[in-house]
Amino acid sequence: QDPSGEDLVESVTVKVTEKGDGGDGLGLMIIVIVIVLLAIVGVVAFMLMRRK
Repeated sequence: QDPSGEDLVESVTVKVTEKGDGGDGLGLMIIVIVIVLLAIVGVVAFMLMRRK
């Protein structure tokens, strides 16, 4: 639970998506990358919790 980290991700995605020149595609890519990273972290944490 790190609110500063979430705020940072939100501000970055907002800045990227606000750009008019091809910003939508780049913003979408960043959002997908963030979701994938969160999924990987979730799976790793889940495996570590099961191992204990």
